[in-house]
Amino acid sequence: MPLHSFFPKKIPVFYGQLAIPYDLDHPLTTKEGIITLNTGTPTTGKNVFAVVVFGPLWVSLYLDGHLCGRLTRTDKNKPYLFDLPDAAFQPGGYDKAQALLSAYSDAGQEDIAQLALLYDGLDAVDLHLAQLRQSDWLDMLNRHMCRLRFGTEKEKAVAAALAGKRRQGLAIMQAALSSLPPVGNAAPAATPTAGKAGGRIAIVGDFSLPQCLHYRVEQKQEQCRLIGVDVALFKLADDARLIAAMDNFDILIVYRLPLTPRLHEMITATKARGIPVVYEIDDLLFDAQAFPSARRDYGIAFPAEEYAELEILPPAYAAALAGCDHAIASTAPLAAAMKGVLGHDRVFVHPNGLDGTHQRAIEAIPMRQHNKGNKLVLFYGSGTKAHQDDFAHMAKEALVPLLAHHDTLHLALAGHMDLPACLRPFDDRVETLAFRDRTAYWAALSEADINLAPLASSPFNDCKSAIKWLEAAMFGVPTIASHTQGFRQVINDGIDGILCERWQDWPDKLAPYLGAPKALPLMGAKAAERAARDYSARALCDNLSHIIAAVRR
Repeated sequence: MPLHSFFPKKIPVFYGQLAIPYDLDHPLTTKEGIITLNTGTPTTGKNVFAVVVFGPLWVSLYLDGHLCGRLTRTDKNKPYLFDLPDAAFQPGGYDKAQALLSAYSDAGQEDIAQLALLYDGLDAVDLHLAQLRQSDWLDMLNRHMCRLRFGTEKEKAVAAALAGKRRQGLAIMQAALSSLPPVGNAAPAATPTAGKAGGRIAIVGDFSLPQCLHYRVEQKQEQCRLIGVDVALFKLADDARLIAAMDNFDILIVYRLPLTPRLHEMITATKARGIPVVYEIDDLLFDAQAFPSARRDYGIAFPAEEYAELEILPPAYAAALAGCDHAIASTAPLAAAMKGVLGHDRVFVHPNGLDGTHQRAIEAIPMRQHNKGNKLVLFYGSGTKAHQDDFAHMAKEALVPLLAHHDTLHLALAGHMDLPACLRPFDDRVETLAFRDRTAYWAALSEADINLAPLASSPFNDCKSAIKWLEAAMFGVPTIASHTQGFRQVINDGIDGILCERWQDWPDKLAPYLGAPKALPLMGAKAAERAARDYSARALCDNLSHIIAAVRR
């Protein structure tokens, strides 16, 4: 039997005479993506006219004009694989499909409507949908239409931003979001979960950024295991699987996702079950005045289309946050901003901290003997592409004067950055390390005498956490950092770190420590002690337990 592989737009229908019994229990089956038409034993049946319809959402089988089976399409990005029976099936296009299905009651009209998604415009499809009776299949079609319309409007918004019309792009995006129905408040839970031991948490989120995945997702998984709570992770594309399994969970956490029709469906279905939904984020992505930062911050290699998409996404992040019952922030300044969007104070702060991965790195990487010899190493690492401007300012205002006046200073750079021209005269003392995995990154950091954490003063940066201080502190490396709120709330200036209000202050604040061999190791030891005490897994587990208990009430 030949195996046919095709997209429904090319061949939406097969039709022909088959010998197949009417009482077949499973006329359509699928295994490993291959759809099989089960014809049974020809001698026990009779010749019937069979029609198989392949649409973008499902495949249907009709026998003598009656719908006998449907299978939903699990992967819409792959072509259909169809195991044909030994029969004279003929392929047909959209016109043939319409002619065959037009006489087939409501089911035929549903298939015509789904095929129209491939061949007609969205407005024409609406006319088809308006004539259909309510059914689960109509709901599926309407959801798909909602996603298509939303995607079209988002493309328009990105195009406007790309053309330099960000305000217009934001307005288009806001209108698309407003077209989604309100998610409402969570219905009362059928069984109260307050005080429930253990429990299960589902997390659906953006897991694409390694550092965010580590600190906000993997770290939470570890903490939940320690306090006896099970965690399951879902991607946005897992919406059907999550909705089907949601009764097995008592909390849903939405991490760092903008609102889309797919996420809207997840939140709505979860609230309808009386399960609280918590929005978690670790950056001020929902404030269009603060995010994204200037185009130059992302460096010359960052694609213009990606930056334009960042420009129009803040309303979608804000809408996702506003649709949830509670929220978790990584810092207190970020929590304050989230309260303004939510309109209430059910926002909890859960800081980034240390976990088993950090502990294994500490045990595997030997502690460096600081100030061994005359060489002093300044380290700067960038895990994202959004801090080019911060690094350029620090290089010009701080690093150049320091390197010019202190021959013993060397600079180690790791991560995403374009090397500023002002550092080229010091090429012999500047080492550029390729961005690698976090273990290699930490190994390079542990070799430094001083860690550099520059951030320009802005509402966005004020909400960022002090991960740079934390990662250096675990190796006893002191940090000199910008005077943002996130660093101010963590660093005790002159004790377990150094704070600078202006770029020009960096050389003056750092100079006294360069001539004092014991000062830097002492400051690093204080930072390590503080990190181990206040940001340990135990401390974070206690905090997370309180948050979970409060959400369940």
